Parts: sequence; structure tokens; C-alpha cells
Amino acid sequence: MSHPKMFINLLEYEIQSYQENRTSGALTVEEQQEYNRMNNIRNKLIKGKDLTEDDSYDLYSHISYRCNNEVLEKFIFKFITKESFNRKQAEWKKRNTLNLDDFFG
Repeated sequence: MSHPKMFINLLEYEIQSYQENRTSGALTVEEQQEYNRMNNIRNKLIKGKDLTEDDSYDLYSHISYRCNNEVLEKFIFKFITKESFNRKQAEWKKRNTLNLDDFFG
């Protein structure tokens, strides 16, 4: 199985879980945006189009826990530099880290 096909299959598995929640009307606006991004990445992979840096990072963030990261990183680093990847990862961690000062001032 070629790498893009493997990544497409993994994305489709992720998309399916969003679709199950979507049919029950349970997707938040953020989840709907994630669903749309995953679909767009999947479609680019199917059509053999290049990924953007954001696409590459999103692909990594959605499927890295389901596959060999070395293989995934080798693929995505065709489309994103290591520096840009690290910056996006740091931004994500900053956005998703609980700041206790926000609660306790």
C-alpha cells in the first residue's frame, strides 16, 4: 500500500467518526471545521495534489497516533519544513494548554 493510500484510509476512519456525530447533530462549529479540513486533505491526497503547510500539520495531528510516525513525517516533510512544523506544534500546545492564571489571576 502506498503511503498516500494508507493516509487516505486513516483519514477516512477519522472522518467516519465525525460523520456519525454529525448525523446526530452533535458537531460543534470547531468539529465541523475539523471535519471539513480532513475532507479537503483527503480529496487532495486522492487527486495527488500537493498539501499546504497547514494541511501537512493537520494530517499529522489527525493520524499520527494511528501509524508509524517516521513514515508519516517523511511524507509530510515534503510539504512543510521542520521549523514550520515545530512552530505550528508550539502554537497548538500554547492554544491547548490550560493557563491557571486565567482562573486564579
